Amino acid sequence: MYQYSKRYNLFHITHSVILILFMTLLNAQDCTAEDGTPGIELWRKCYSIENTIELDLNDKKLKGSIPSKISKLTNLTILSLSNNILQGFIPPEIGDISGLTFLSLYNNNLEGEIPPELGNLTNLNRLFLSDNQLTGSIPIEIGNLANLTELFLSENLLSGTIPLELFNLSNLSYLSLGSNYLSGDIPVEIGNLANLNELFLDVNGFTGSIPSELGNLTKLTDLSLGSNQLEGQIPIELGSLTNLNSLWLCYNNLSGAIPEEICEQGDSSPSLYSNQFCSSYPSCLEDYLDNQDCDEN
Repeated sequence: MYQYSKRYNLFHITHSVILILFMTLLNAQDCTAEDGTPGIELWRKCYSIENTIELDLNDKKLKGSIPSKISKLTNLTILSLSNNILQGFIPPEIGDISGLTFLSLYNNNLEGEIPPELGNLTNLNRLFLSDNQLTGSIPIEIGNLANLTELFLSENLLSGTIPLELFNLSNLSYLSLGSNYLSGDIPVEIGNLANLNELFLDVNGFTGSIPSELGNLTKLTDLSLGSNQLEGQIPIELGSLTNLNSLWLCYNNLSGAIPEEICEQGDSSPSLYSNQFCSSYPSCLEDYLDNQDCDEN
């Protein structure tokens, strides 16, 4: 009798667990995917919860908001919804898709703040949120994304200073924060990003001087600091950037003498106009750089 009771209890427990799992899956699904597995409906199509690994819906004229239930696609590694007409907030539930390596939402009409939950996506390699209407500050949690190689937040309405946590991302090769409302000094910690190839901080409200630590970024091919409120002299350390193809320092309040070392960096004709530099200019610049409103101080 005891053995029968034990077997009955085990059967009852197993049956209950299976029933709970079935009901959970039933509640999670909206539809049945083409492969016969439970799915969720997104933009009038059913996607398998279990077997959808990549979701690439670029250039599909998608409208409305990004539904939070997209996070039920827990096996996603690639989520790309760029070049659409999406509105509303970025759902924080995206931070639950722990296997994501690629997240691209650029060129939509998304608004609100960048959810700090994106900092949970520790497998992420590339994050593209440019060309939206995102506001608020850059969340410090982005600094948790140790595997990130490309970060594009340009052409939004972001404000505040660059969080120092961003400079923990030692694998970054591309960092684009241009065309926002960011302010404050450019932190000297930017020199920690030794793997950077391209750095865009243009069209913001950065003040203070250009940090000499930029000279540590010897892999840089593009450096754009134009259209800010930077002042002081160009640090001679920029002469170390011999791989530069493009250097943009125009539309600032830079002043004093241009160091001869500027001729040693890779861009033979850097954009330095609309500043307050004093002549005489280095030999590599004297033929095309017009006299500026010199500030000797």
